[in-house]
Amino acid sequence: MNLRFQHGFTLAETLMATALLAVGADAIVGGMSAQLERTRTERAQHEIGQLQSAIEAYRTRHHELPGSLTDLGSAVPLDDPWGHSYEYVSFDAGGTVGQRNYNGLPVNSEYDLYSLGPDGHTDADLWSEAARDDIVRARDGGSIGLAADF
Repeated sequence: MNLRFQHGFTLAETLMATALLAVGADAIVGGMSAQLERTRTERAQHEIGQLQSAIEAYRTRHHELPGSLTDLGSAVPLDDPWGHSYEYVSFDAGGTVGQRNYNGLPVNSEYDLYSLGPDGHTDADLWSEAARDDIVRARDGGSIGLAADF
């Protein structure tokens, strides 16, 4: 009796294994990408908190709000985790043109401070699609987070 043993995989087995590996790799990369975005968002929230503290310290020393974030010195971050500049608008200096609002109601009374988020686009109305991924200071500093969560 002569039995021949074949070693190796059939084409169907190879394709099935490749498909399973691809699905697994996609799930891992997707999970890592989502974690990276969460980390960047948390970092932006923390940095906006630092900027807010620096603005308040500046106000205490100079009895006015800074004209721009560069007035705060080099100890504070000027760029968000996505490489965009943090946005600061003092209503003392520029009035309320472009003031951030939520469905028509202003979210701050003295100044706005925010990140454009991952897409680098925004709109003054936090309800709009372009602003939903922005990281914003709202309620005069009582809240810092995603515009979508406001």
